[in-house]
Amino acid sequence: LRHHFRLISGYALSKDCKSINDYISRMEKNIEAAAPMTFCKNDTLNLILSAFQSKAEAESISLRINMKMADWSAIPDIDLCAIFSNALENAIKATRNITDCPREVSLSCHTKNDQLFLEIKNPYKGSIEFENGFPKASDHREGIGTKSIALIVEKHGGLYRFEAENGMFILNVIL
Repeated sequence: LRHHFRLISGYALSKDCKSINDYISRMEKNIEAAAPMTFCKNDTLNLILSAFQSKAEAESISLRINMKMADWSAIPDIDLCAIFSNALENAIKATRNITDCPREVSLSCHTKNDQLFLEIKNPYKGSIEFENGFPKASDHREGIGTKSIALIVEKHGGLYRFEAENGMFILNVIL
């Protein structure tokens, strides 16, 4: 959504109402045409996962999703979706550059005793530097995605860990 809002905001700043209307119309058609897959009982999360499944496929990346999530609602959907969206966006971005091993992102999520356990793994190329437990962004940005994940997890009393080892990046979240 962040990217869509940026584009619409750019059109608004230049007072280009026709482009705003055209873009929103195209978005509505895409939303209507997309039949979300069912991964869990959370409809909002199903939409997010379906969108990233399509995005990964378009880039010839395999996104394996293993969801064993009960009807869990310990945190608001907007926070849950922000965690999943930021993590998957980063994982797919890192996997784009892979040429020497399978281009595959795996997401495993399950609930037990009213807790959510999430793990996302993806290969990466090169090296990843960490600063204060956070991976430094390769594009010299501030690592907004990983910091957003951490802030949301901390806000809800959960735990997170970012790890890079043997060419595999791993995110673990417990909420």
